[in-house]
Amino acid sequence: MAGFRSSALLTVLILTFRNLEGTSQPGSCRLVCDPIQGQSGTHELGANGLVIPLSSSGQGPVGPAGPPGKAGPPGLPGLKGDGCFTNGPVAFYAALKEDFGKEDILKFSLVKTNLGGCYDASTGTFTCKSAGVYYFSYHIVKNGVSLRADMMLNDHQIVASAVAVDALHTDTASNSAVLELKVGDRVYVRLNKSDSTFKDTQNLFSTFSGHLLYEL
Repeated sequence: MAGFRSSALLTVLILTFRNLEGTSQPGSCRLVCDPIQGQSGTHELGANGLVIPLSSSGQGPVGPAGPPGKAGPPGLPGLKGDGCFTNGPVAFYAALKEDFGKEDILKFSLVKTNLGGCYDASTGTFTCKSAGVYYFSYHIVKNGVSLRADMMLNDHQIVASAVAVDALHTDTASNSAVLELKVGDRVYVRLNKSDSTFKDTQNLFSTFSGHLLYEL
C-alpha cells in the first residue's frame, strides 16, 4: 500500500507541474495530495499531501529596461509666447550727408533703419516711445582743425562726448552710451564750438544709431 501511495503521489506531482507550466499567477498556490484518507477518516493538510507555492513571496531584482517604444503622434501646438518687446522692436541707423559747424544739432538725414519710428531725420532727434534701456553710438568725421560732438539727453544733459583734433588729417570723433529712458526723453548729437563736419554725399563716414535693449 505504501508503494502504491508513493507512486500515485509522484504521478500527481508530475502531471500537476506539467499542467501548471506557464499558467501560474503571482501569489497563487496548489494543493497536491494523496486521495486516500488518513486514519481519522478526513484529509489532513500536510499529512497525505504537499503545499507547493507557485511564486515567491519576496520581490526579485528589477530586470533590465526594454527597448524604447515607437514615438507617439505629435502633440497639439502650444500657446504663442510673448515677444521680447511689448510695443515692438526699436532701432535706428542714419548717416550724415550735409556739413555742420559751431554748435549745430547734427541732422543725420540718410535713414537706413528706423524700426518703431522714433528717429526724426528733420531734427536729428530720437524720441523715446517705450520706457527702457537703450544703447546709442555715433561717429563724426571732422573737416578742420578740431571737433567736439556731445550726445545730449533732453535739453542740457551731456551723456557722452567725443573729440578729434588734427590739423593735418581728417579724424573721427566717436563715443557710445547706455541710457535708461522714460517716455518722452530725447537723444541727439550736438557740436560744441567746433569746426565743420566732413561733407559726405557718397559714403557713410558719420553715423548715429541706437536700439532698445530691454523694456522697463
